[in-house]
Amino acid sequence: MYLKNCKYVHDENELNESWAKLGRNPQQNKEISPQQKNKYLVDETAEDYEKITLPYIQTKEKGLIWVYDILDYRAEQDRVVFEDPDSTIGFVLIPPRYYERSFHLLAIVRQCGIKSIRDLTAEHIPLLENIKHKSSQVIKKKFGFESHQLKFFFHYQPSYYHLHVHIQLGTFIHGEKDVMLEDVIKNLLVSPDFYKKTTLRFIKKERDSLLKKFREVGKGSELFKK
Repeated sequence: MYLKNCKYVHDENELNESWAKLGRNPQQNKEISPQQKNKYLVDETAEDYEKITLPYIQTKEKGLIWVYDILDYRAEQDRVVFEDPDSTIGFVLIPPRYYERSFHLLAIVRQCGIKSIRDLTAEHIPLLENIKHKSSQVIKKKFGFESHQLKFFFHYQPSYYHLHVHIQLGTFIHGEKDVMLEDVIKNLLVSPDFYKKTTLRFIKKERDSLLKKFREVGKGSELFKK
């Protein structure tokens, strides 16, 4: 297993030392220009998603080959921490492809066709609950962390469009893209198609290609300020 040499520790500093031995982040020394640092707010309506975001996503499908290779047992099996093979509520638990100093796992769903939280409906609640329940059990067994120490969240927009849940420790400071798993479940319980109808806000950097498409229709010019 990818993380078999990590200690089952409760101290995050010890875990970071073990994690650090796994490799070096190839992006950690990448220089970022002042222009690239600028971030902009986009309020994406359901109509915007259908007309702008979805066509954009469809141009990125070839970039998911590495995900399908993992799900189909063709690649990276030595890095898999856990898998539930069920085709409907199953998932693969695996570290991110790039090294990070802090504890971070991804739960990549087995069910194809769920690109992001936009595709989630009430029928997916069993999938989301299964991810949280089984991941918590596995993480406690392998790494010693209790369920209350963990935070489960999505990114919107995600870095790739096959649904996956991020799992980090509760001490992790969340970013602008984070959507908590518990909030998603609550919203779907109240409104089964909440994410298909609601307006979702996301943040993109200056040169992002999706941001450019929104700017073509007059959106995405509001500068994000922390």
